[in-house]
Amino acid sequence: MDDIAIFGRKSFFITPDDSLIPEVYMEAFFSRGYECYIVKSDSVCSVQKKVSDIISLYAGSILVFNLDSELQGSSWKSLISNIQNQNGTIICAIHKTQGESRDAQIASEYKACGVRGGVLPLVSNGEKNLINISNLLFENGACGRRTMVRALCDAQSNISFKTNNRTYCAKILDVNLQYFACDFADNTIDFEIYERIKGASILINGMSFDSDVVLIMKGKRRGLNLGVFMFTKGDGTPDLETALHHQLSKKLYQMVASQGKEVLHRAWTNA
Repeated sequence: MDDIAIFGRKSFFITPDDSLIPEVYMEAFFSRGYECYIVKSDSVCSVQKKVSDIISLYAGSILVFNLDSELQGSSWKSLISNIQNQNGTIICAIHKTQGESRDAQIASEYKACGVRGGVLPLVSNGEKNLINISNLLFENGACGRRTMVRALCDAQSNISFKTNNRTYCAKILDVNLQYFACDFADNTIDFEIYERIKGASILINGMSFDSDVVLIMKGKRRGLNLGVFMFTKGDGTPDLETALHHQLSKKLYQMVASQGKEVLHRAWTNA
């Protein structure tokens, strides 16, 4: 479970109400360091099987059940009782608010059957729900010690730049909104750590852009000639320029969501 403490927990919203938890919330959570997915009911694979697969695939995941939706063939209390404490899973629940007294009763009932992560009543105010759900995720360790979600890059992702009268090229392995790791393969990294490189050409899963970068770490590991860079603005401060930051955030969310959904799709279509 050490990786969970560092990298956080994947979070899954089970059959949520689209009007209260729309898909766009997943991107908002991503920007805050949470990797979240919506799990819908369908005729191909039962919700019970989907939940079981998530628990098996992702140790320590956070499951957020929508108590207002109907569970075919069972009840939420029964399902939650059966899966509590499996593979380090944290169970949470959400529902439309029914008034302070009834909300407290619902929380008590579901805590008794295994909801340890919290029971959250949702209101009609979308911004308030977003904040309250973010707090629920944070309290249950969804982001771990990281502040950004890392995306794995495809084989074509690369960086090229010129410094000290020499041109360098490297394959980009993974990236978040602050840093990215590269493999320089057989090329010697003979420039200094913390050297600022202006106007590096970067390609990440089809998105091409230029940015200043700073090498912050280098070394050999697992057969790779690694270099880790930090994005910097034109004035030398850490981070991407504002417009580029927004564009890359959307791109990285698409990458992470696509990769995660593909794993789940394979499991559920083979059910």
